[in-house]
Amino acid sequence: MKHILMVDDVATNLKCAAEVFKEHYILSMEKSGEQALKLLKRTTPDLIILDINMPNMSGYEFMEKLRENAEWAEIPVVILTSDSDMDSEIKSLRMGAMDFIRKPFDPEVMLSRIEKILNFENSKKEFSMISSKDALTGVWSRKYFEKEVIKHLSEETDGIFILMDMDNFKAVNDLHGHIVGDEVLKIYADTLKIFAAEKDILGRIGGDEFALFIKGWYTISEIKDKAQQIVDLLETNINRMFDNDIKITVSLGISLAPGDDSEFMALYHKADKALYYVKQNGRHGYHFYKEKDEMIFKEGKKSDTDSGLLQLKWLIEESSSDTKSSNGENDLYHNLYQFVSRSIARTKQKAQMLLFTVNCEPDYDGNRYFLPDALMKLEDCIVTTLRKGDVTTRFSNMQIVAILLDASKENASMVAKRIETGFFEYNIKNVTVECDIQEIINE
Repeated sequence: MKHILMVDDVATNLKCAAEVFKEHYILSMEKSGEQALKLLKRTTPDLIILDINMPNMSGYEFMEKLRENAEWAEIPVVILTSDSDMDSEIKSLRMGAMDFIRKPFDPEVMLSRIEKILNFENSKKEFSMISSKDALTGVWSRKYFEKEVIKHLSEETDGIFILMDMDNFKAVNDLHGHIVGDEVLKIYADTLKIFAAEKDILGRIGGDEFALFIKGWYTISEIKDKAQQIVDLLETNINRMFDNDIKITVSLGISLAPGDDSEFMALYHKADKALYYVKQNGRHGYHFYKEKDEMIFKEGKKSDTDSGLLQLKWLIEESSSDTKSSNGENDLYHNLYQFVSRSIARTKQKAQMLLFTVNCEPDYDGNRYFLPDALMKLEDCIVTTLRKGDVTTRFSNMQIVAILLDASKENASMVAKRIETGFFEYNIKNVTVECDIQEIINE
């Protein structure tokens, strides 16, 4: 049953309304705006019936208080008054009142008008709910996900932010088409729903990237168990669709509130950095922000290119202490290290490492449609600019690394500028390129 709050300083008006509404709605009654505001802090009615002319706080002042509070601003208001002034009606409607009814009122007319307003509000909420869902997967949209997480963080402190995506989803679309790709995304979302309790928030950020915010406090051990279960079940359910022609793996990045931060964007970026770590270290797993790699992701002190250079350098140096690679992903870094170290040792010269990062503005759904094309164009510019003997390779799905042998930092800066100039001539909208340079010295 819908809940109506009536605010009127005349007791007989309240008693009359109680007789009209008692069989149709739950009715709360207050004799002043101040008392009504206190009630609103305890409960939110579906509709407010408000008198204009009240002592201390008028109906207009009460409506201003409503509009100043985000939780109350959407409550529909009906003005019920003996004021016959047309200006009062105009002012009330301009302030957001849904209807203006004069006393004395006909009970049937009053009930009919209230019913229409409540039905309209129901339809509006249903439409809002539908528009807040991702059309393909049925989970929350990015915008609604962000809104709900922010709301939770404003009320409570504890939560787990898990950012995840498939490591090679592009291969699904390339080999099997977008219809199959859509089916994979549906299975992906349906699997994640298993791990999202009713209180938790699950959303699609864009493409094959999803986010799960788990409310409350959990031990690190419990979170690790949950993360591993998510990885295992996602990969199991998705790979059932394919006959070994493709192998889908999943990567997760995790940040914790309030330990890592209490703001949505900070938690999102830190989970993204943790996800990036997994992507560059073999994929197929999960990682907590700052759990191992504080030197790479210093909080708020490193840009993405700084972090990427430090991580690449770290991976190359790590491979020097172990001549055996643990998996195929690390073979690239091991071979790169061997090539660079032999060249530097032989020539006794310095080398310069350039990391190019493609920054692509997302659309409103978070998709970066121009990124693959931009990366190919950048790669062409790098290949045609480098000298014989220099080396270049993809570092991530948005970065390319180049190593210039026997080169000074000034040489590297000139090469970087030439590459950037060549790339900008393609004039790809919403895309920029950033380059950072790190010197490699044989010690």
